Amino acid sequence: FDYSVFEKYVDGKPVWSLKFTDFAVSGHRPTNGDNLFVFGSTPPLSEAEPSPAYIVYLNGTDGSVLWTLRLDNGFQREYINSITSILPLEEEIVVFSRGDDTYLGLTRLDYAGNVLSFHKSEIGSYVVWDVLPVEDGYLVQLGDAVTGEYTHIVKVGQDASVSNAFVYGPDNTLCYLSSMMYYNGRMYLSGYTVPNPGETEEYGGREDVADIFRHISENHIDISDGEVKTDLTNEELTRLLKEHFTAVLFVCDEETGQLSPLHTVKGALGGELSISNLGDLLW
Repeated sequence: FDYSVFEKYVDGKPVWSLKFTDFAVSGHRPTNGDNLFVFGSTPPLSEAEPSPAYIVYLNGTDGSVLWTLRLDNGFQREYINSITSILPLEEEIVVFSRGDDTYLGLTRLDYAGNVLSFHKSEIGSYVVWDVLPVEDGYLVQLGDAVTGEYTHIVKVGQDASVSNAFVYGPDNTLCYLSSMMYYNGRMYLSGYTVPNPGETEEYGGREDVADIFRHISENHIDISDGEVKTDLTNEELTRLLKEHFTAVLFVCDEETGQLSPLHTVKGALGGELSISNLGDLLW
């Protein structure tokens, strides 16, 4: 690796050009104004060489560098995966990174390039594909090239804590999201809600079905003679499942981060969002 070149063109004509020798450019993220972020990481020469991530804040009009930051979060290798991993918010910049092929990193910066805080959580082989700021944290779409799973959506707190579900609404239901998509300038999210079961360790930690397990255990299981017997019928189990799950299609107000339900379907799970041949949103 010698250097990367980042250039601006208007009407096919070059306006300015920058050369970066410390890192290879992997992407850029515009802001609401004229400035933009360029990000990348240093290609390692060997397994022992560090591969840090870099962020450069530029004046998009003349190409002048406002500041350059090398992320120093204690990782041997760190990179920023997508343009949505950098969030230029009103008062701060939030950066999601991946460290040592194991951790999700969450760095908060001010607009002078100073690090305000850093937190990390172990997420295994997942990488960050998309990030949506919400009222009290972030909804993050993770992808795993090893397993081929690209629609795993989690809630990430300001301390980088990761949870598969989040509490939603005045009745504190639990919400699980399975798909998110921009359509006609708005962010839509598909998922399902279930009643909040409270403590779930007794039922294997499965929050989404803990109430069903509890109901079956208390009403349909008999172990009085030392053998496990049940009188649960398929019809009763189907009824329990239909009453328990509710599919929800949300739209997100990107200014406030508030999720609002557009449609709900009792007894269903929210499926994958897609676009039809006619350009309509399918749910």
